[in-house]
Amino acid sequence: MLNFDPYAPLALELLETAAECARRRKGVELTLFDLTAAILEKCTEAPYVTFFEDNEWGQVADVRDEFLTEVYPDLLPKNNVKVKARPLELSEDAANLLAQAEAESCDNEDGIELIELMMTLWPAVGDPILTRINCIPETEIDVNYTALAPGALLLREDYEEVSTAEIAALQNLTLLCELGTEMNLVPSPYEIVGREKEIASLEAAMLKYFKPNPLIIGEAGVGKTAVVEALADRIHRGTCSEDLREARIFEIRVSDLLAGTTYRGELEERLKNLLREAESNPDVILFFDEIHTLLQQDNQSTKIADVFKPALARGKIRLIGATTRKEYQNYITKDEAIERRFEVIHVGEPSKAATLAILKAIGRKLAEHHGVSIEDELLQHTIDAADEFLINRNFPDKAIDLLDRAMTSARYADRDAVDAEWIRQSAQRLTGVSLNETLNSRLKSLSAALHNAIIGQDAAIDAIVQSVCLSKKRLDIRSNRPDGVFMFNGPSGVGKSSMAAALAVHLTGNATGLFTISMADFAEESAAARLIGVPSGYAGSEDESLLTKAATRSPNGVLLLEEFEKAHPCLHRVFLEIFKTGRFTDASGSSYSFANVTIIATTNLHGGSKAKLGFHNSIVAPTKQHGSLHHDFPPELLARFDEIITFNPLTRELAKQILNKSILTLGQSKFGNRREAHLTQEEEDAILDMGFSETSGVRHLIRAFERIILLPLALAD
Repeated sequence: MLNFDPYAPLALELLETAAECARRRKGVELTLFDLTAAILEKCTEAPYVTFFEDNEWGQVADVRDEFLTEVYPDLLPKNNVKVKARPLELSEDAANLLAQAEAESCDNEDGIELIELMMTLWPAVGDPILTRINCIPETEIDVNYTALAPGALLLREDYEEVSTAEIAALQNLTLLCELGTEMNLVPSPYEIVGREKEIASLEAAMLKYFKPNPLIIGEAGVGKTAVVEALADRIHRGTCSEDLREARIFEIRVSDLLAGTTYRGELEERLKNLLREAESNPDVILFFDEIHTLLQQDNQSTKIADVFKPALARGKIRLIGATTRKEYQNYITKDEAIERRFEVIHVGEPSKAATLAILKAIGRKLAEHHGVSIEDELLQHTIDAADEFLINRNFPDKAIDLLDRAMTSARYADRDAVDAEWIRQSAQRLTGVSLNETLNSRLKSLSAALHNAIIGQDAAIDAIVQSVCLSKKRLDIRSNRPDGVFMFNGPSGVGKSSMAAALAVHLTGNATGLFTISMADFAEESAAARLIGVPSGYAGSEDESLLTKAATRSPNGVLLLEEFEKAHPCLHRVFLEIFKTGRFTDASGSSYSFANVTIIATTNLHGGSKAKLGFHNSIVAPTKQHGSLHHDFPPELLARFDEIITFNPLTRELAKQILNKSILTLGQSKFGNRREAHLTQEEEDAILDMGFSETSGVRHLIRAFERIILLPLALAD
């Protein structure tokens, strides 16, 4: 926060004007740049005129308007426009200069006087003004004034000067690149490794005569921006091609470009001015991350892509774009004219070995930031945990994110180092798994948990536990497949869906680990688009499909496909791919993994089955054991299920157990003090007489309990 207490009123007024200048340019610091602008703004007032005349600088006021208008137009006060007051800090240079003024001032009851402040400030900040007045050659200026401006131009290692005229020529770029988003302003804080081929391709594309416009395409998190940062770092260090050593890469944020464009044509005009500046300065390289967000901004009368086409075709500007493959298909390939003006550079997901090298480079920076150490051996464990839990994200982003999260958690817990279990717990939290116990302990207690939740399906539970344990411990031969693919076949209301819910809660620690899709909604072929997505270019292609949501929102949970027999046969091919490979490819070509998901399909096709009820321990091929299912499902699909389990129908004895162990337990929370907690024999018999049904299952029993026990309580109130 700024503290101007030691200053007298006139000096305080100057500093407050400088703070207002900083706020006009939306800065977060008050710099020497703002102090200069404040002096220029007030130089026609009497105290300043006297100061300049006494020091033979009286002609400063003569160039005030010209200098402010040409060089600092954004700092001119706007009529009837109030600048929002917000906290500011002093830049290091400004703080040092004001500290010098305080040290050199005389003791005065009113504080530091204006004349004392000006005697310190003006020699330090007035050189650009004197250059304009006296035509002093730029090479004689000692102060690198451009480093103080917002969106400062490149600070080369030899402290090379950039002329004031050049700042004026790039005013749109410097305003859009405020606060140092020119990417080769400073060297990269860490080494970018494993992308030598892509960086070389990018550098070669920038040297083309025609269309030097590379478009970097890659999935989210693979390091597209890092490739551009690596090129900027090479330029800064002087290790790039000779023809690029004077280049400057400006990152243009689309949000900044769109900000404040209220009326039709404002965006196009701003973009044209930007491209015009880039054309007139051959060393300028524009970088648009997520460039599709700009190209999709179509006004009623103008397509934004049309503004780019002439400049891109002539090769008069150099532009780097970055986007994902899906957005490339959705927005850029639709316009062949804009597509052929780019040279595509594909950036794939790095290998685990390359990711390890990246983590070694970044790990030191993270350890320094968090004050938490991590052994190099644990970096490989971080990669393995990210690969296991964050299956639908990409390296290196998911490994970096996991390492950062683990160190943050360790720092919050006042730990000095991160261990393997801490990393694994952080990975579980990132995927929504909220469990404190280890995987082995969860699997050991799985059978007891399912038996406690589901009554009368012991054989089914044993089969589920065996298959899930095999998959979750990574002992199955085909580890890329889902962690168990089951078909639950049996009458309605015998616990098929409840079994899936209980399994999800035990594996993930919360009910959100279950993702349910009612396949009855996809009985018609026309409804399949909601499940698998819409191809690029068609209405609804931007909407997320249900299977995509299942893969990304419950990546380690349970996917329940209710009433699987009611799905249209065209969807059998989709699930055949998922059951076989553990991957789902949506209509736009994006691929998602189900490798950590347990998939359960429920059916109600028990009527024609000649198989004995319950699951039997003898090894029998599912297609032979459940021959009646061939009428509804192709043999190759049935062969992909790990287990096809027939649930026992409800008997009166099972209904009695469920009533007393499950339904009554739920009902007791409703009783309060209005009745006794247990059921009388008469009440139990009445509920069973009314509610027991082999075809309706437990649902009918619950309705009978509500009518006989809970309804009288409701009417009594």
